[in-house]
Amino acid sequence: MTGLVANDTNGPPNAADDREQLELDIISPVRASVFFSGPPPGPSLAPFLRHLDQAGIRVVSDVDDMDGDPPRVRRIIGGCGGLITMISLEHLHDIRESGTDPVIVETDNTDRPHLVLVEKGLSFDTNCHDNKATVSIDKSTFFHTTRTSLHGPHEFELESSELDAGTRALVDSFVARVCEIPVAEAFAFMIGRLERDFAHAREAIRAAVELEAGIPCLWSDDGRHRIKTKSVRLTTQLLLQHAEFVIADLTLGPENPENENPSRAHEIGISVAHHRPLMLCSREPRRYPYFSIGDLQMFFWSDERDLYERATEWLRAERASIGRTVLNNRLREWLPGYHPVVKPVEFAFDAKRRYLWPLTRPYSDLEILAMSASIGGIALSAALTTDLGDRLGPAIYPVAGLTVAVALVALPRWSSRLRASLGQIASLVPVALVISALAFATLALIE
Repeated sequence: MTGLVANDTNGPPNAADDREQLELDIISPVRASVFFSGPPPGPSLAPFLRHLDQAGIRVVSDVDDMDGDPPRVRRIIGGCGGLITMISLEHLHDIRESGTDPVIVETDNTDRPHLVLVEKGLSFDTNCHDNKATVSIDKSTFFHTTRTSLHGPHEFELESSELDAGTRALVDSFVARVCEIPVAEAFAFMIGRLERDFAHAREAIRAAVELEAGIPCLWSDDGRHRIKTKSVRLTTQLLLQHAEFVIADLTLGPENPENENPSRAHEIGISVAHHRPLMLCSREPRRYPYFSIGDLQMFFWSDERDLYERATEWLRAERASIGRTVLNNRLREWLPGYHPVVKPVEFAFDAKRRYLWPLTRPYSDLEILAMSASIGGIALSAALTTDLGDRLGPAIYPVAGLTVAVALVALPRWSSRLRASLGQIASLVPVALVISALAFATLALIE
């Protein structure tokens, strides 16, 4: 059974507790999310879910492979704009057989639109007093809500291939009401490189989050959200504070190749202070992270395919604290040939767009100088030990100097590509050139 909610004030702060204060507009085909409580999802629900999907509604429920957990369900509901309770004959029988409390949904968020559907053959009744409404199914009190938020109860046929006109009209009315009420939806936040060269890595993280956690993944300047703040710094702080969880990628870049980024350290500190679940990762090679987070688990990825797979593993392992089930994702299975409106981002690894830093880190100025001088020395020594030295005569020294100048200009431009082609061996090239230059110079002096 899904949807059991109880008041629980224990545990760390939850993003849903104060997300209502956040004026955030996420730009996507999803108009709103609603929480579904009812019988186990299957093909019989496909027509109903397809109707909601076509309206741009993301339908979510509790994690389907775990026992019901009230705090987790409350967290999921906190990121939704409405509730759907569907009672079927079989579902009601299972509830009574298991001895579960018949209160399916009872939450403080009673002002949210609440759609109630009851399968034909079950009796139901609504008792209203002031703005309070008590819904009874088959002579059992099922839940309490507000009169203004209640849509239904309405009788429906579970096994029908199409929704009847009355059910469709009620669902459309419910959807319209859900979309009218501003609710800050659940989202994840990514800390990491925002440069274009890291776009493929961000795509991998976003796809993993949307598929496994069922929520959008945002970062500071992704253009998929609008928020009313006075500065980028405040925007980032608010997004970190209200995120369901945070993914922090500490990959180094050419703008700061030797040191950790202080902005990321600050943002990770905010995440820890607000008790956000935190995933840490970085592009290989392995290294020690910030001292203050040295006790946290961190994984290193080799390419974006590996990043996507490792992030997926982490998200699945953390499903109890951050997960939810998105029923729209199952419509392709239940309705072959149907293309859902609400669907996760699909990730396809493109080797041409992979991020290679620090394997492609340009050589330092000292390395460039040593390599250029070595190339000039090798050229000069080689000329002196062959007939070329006799032919050029005194001109051999300007030619050697020109070789050094050309190397000083060309190497900075080609060093990144050189590292990309040679891989880890590239770090040995400066030393190899210096040794070669000394060896050639020794041969030239001997002769």
